[in-house]
Amino acid sequence: MRPNAIVLGAGPAGLAFAHRYGSGAIVLEKSLEVGGLSRSIAIEDGVFDVGGHAFHTPHERVRELVHTLMDGAWHEQARDARVWVSGQLIAYPFQQHFEMLDDQAIVDDCRGHRVDPDSVARSAHFEEWILRRFGNGVAHHFMLPYNRKLWADDLSEMSCEWVGERVASDRPPAPLAATGVPARQPLHSDSSVGYPADGGFGSIFVALAARCERIELGEQVVSIDPSSHRLQTASGRSWSWETIVSTMPLPRLLGCIAGCPGRLIEHASMLRAVSLKILLILARLRDRNVPQRIYIADPAIPPHKVAFNHTSSATLSARENHAITCEVSYSPRKPARPDDEILARTIDWLVANRFIESADRVVTARVVDVPYGYPVPTRDVATIVSEITHHLETMGIHSIGRFGSWSYANSDACMLQGLELADRLLAGSGP
Repeated sequence: MRPNAIVLGAGPAGLAFAHRYGSGAIVLEKSLEVGGLSRSIAIEDGVFDVGGHAFHTPHERVRELVHTLMDGAWHEQARDARVWVSGQLIAYPFQQHFEMLDDQAIVDDCRGHRVDPDSVARSAHFEEWILRRFGNGVAHHFMLPYNRKLWADDLSEMSCEWVGERVASDRPPAPLAATGVPARQPLHSDSSVGYPADGGFGSIFVALAARCERIELGEQVVSIDPSSHRLQTASGRSWSWETIVSTMPLPRLLGCIAGCPGRLIEHASMLRAVSLKILLILARLRDRNVPQRIYIADPAIPPHKVAFNHTSSATLSARENHAITCEVSYSPRKPARPDDEILARTIDWLVANRFIESADRVVTARVVDVPYGYPVPTRDVATIVSEITHHLETMGIHSIGRFGSWSYANSDACMLQGLELADRLLAGSGP
């Protein structure tokens, strides 16, 4: 008989685990809806995704699961992403398309860089990697200001081991992971992306939740006692567990565990995260022919990413108003501006650049605060996470997901983490 597993969090990783594990898995979710960072929000005739999402994966197992869940209600299209530079939209990524700019001075600055692969490989940190990989022109006109805006942190304190999966360059052949599965590559202008034909990206996880045996919403974990194997939630309920699968941010998880060594709590506090203000703007477009994504380095414009969400499917694009989702990063090093200010400045930019008809055509505008948006890949992350997860597993607690593994993992990679952990636990559970 398999041990009972309490799953903390109904996001992609937790739901995928519970679905694969089957009988004995109970999901506790602190909010009143499933999906986590991949949930969708409906406001009037707008459908917003938290941060803007599209489905693209190198993992065949995850692709098959998602297509099964959607049962044919699926929309595929070429990705249309642009970069906003010097008042002009050009194709994404900037480093491949800067020649499209009208500003000849910027074009001249960006030309002529010769890449020295050995020098790039010896980069000590992310900022140095950008300069060596793309040269001073591309770095200073886009890559450095964009990444400072996105990460809200010091780029010289970030590692560069992760860049092959995230930063578009010159499209090397898809590398194989240790498992033989193609690793994630950066999305390019001709990448194909998928999306539910009806509803938002969160529809995937609503369908996945329907296949899980038991989900308890509105249950926030406040204490975990490894000695008695009891867990308590804020509602006052108590749960017995043999295995815990947590997708909680590691610092929050350790704060709940009775008797957790102070050394681990201190190390977890060193993990950095980018927080996000997600702007949800429902408005009438001036022209429906808008790109799916726009990436913006200019610090005077609040968002670093603008997602025109109704471009994601034919069903959404037919609606009268359009859901525009914008990400604005903040951190202790780059404090958030007031919500009213960033909304007003973003709407002014959308109107001034003829994306929406006028401020009067904005149906609604609000802000969703996401304290944990992106884990910052500082150079000590791998060591800290390895130490913490090893200690947790000695107690029967497994930590997965974007902030459970403190890795810049998309929803598909989080789902794979859940599926593979379930495989491992089931293989070891015995009769």
